[in-house]
Amino acid sequence: MKNKNTSRRGAEDAEKGAKNKIMKKMMAIIASICLATSLIAQDEEASPFSARPVEMRIVSEFPSEVYRSSNNLNLNNGYVFMYIIEGENLVNIGEPFAVTKLHMKDGTDISTTHEGKPTYHLGYLQGIYGDGKYAAFYVLVDFDKPTFTEVPTLEGTITLEAAEGMYTETVTIKTDDKQPHVVGEYEVSLSTESFFEPFVVNVVGENVARAKNAVASVEVIADGQRLGSRGGKSAYSRSLVEPTDFSASYRFEKPSTTEVTINLTLWKNLKEHTVSF
Repeated sequence: MKNKNTSRRGAEDAEKGAKNKIMKKMMAIIASICLATSLIAQDEEASPFSARPVEMRIVSEFPSEVYRSSNNLNLNNGYVFMYIIEGENLVNIGEPFAVTKLHMKDGTDISTTHEGKPTYHLGYLQGIYGDGKYAAFYVLVDFDKPTFTEVPTLEGTITLEAAEGMYTETVTIKTDDKQPHVVGEYEVSLSTESFFEPFVVNVVGENVARAKNAVASVEVIADGQRLGSRGGKSAYSRSLVEPTDFSASYRFEKPSTTEVTINLTLWKNLKEHTVSF
């Protein structure tokens, strides 16, 4: 009896072991499928925009006495590539920026100098145009002897910030009230008047997503009239230290009323996207 029981148990254990192996393989296959699907979804979500090449210039040696439009690009010899990104509610274009491929037709890599330094850089004329419908940027490539018969192959990525839209938060403040007032995720306060800055609106936010560009605009209404701007906003003093904090000051004309309404227009769901070119 012991031998028969032992044999039966051994067969049962072997059958269980085989079933467990099959289940493990099935779970591994299911996990691989789920991972692949997740990666595809992430890739699709991360790349809703594309950069379109619209201009390429070849810049060669030129007499300094003669003006040329490429002078404002800060490039003496080399190539200039311009790209356009189209969309809605585009907010900012720029760093991080990277070049992943830069070579001539024969495969010669021209992305670095003999000293190992990059030959390319992002032009400072990049920006947002058409009320957030277009983003434009230049890639400049330094090259001692650019050829007019061949254009280098250039590939890379640039960072674009875009939102789903805008919304406005409003607060009414007495002009002699210097205390901070909570407006959504932000605190709004008025500064002491001076000759050069007669009326200043300070906006501060802590732990704000995409802090540096989260505020689209600040508007001040006095007696039904919008106050004129006196030079826009100051630098983001706190954002330079803590990327999730926003701090800016906006200068306006001095109101003749004792009370003003401040409209704080913010970007909705502002996100960063890596765009290939």
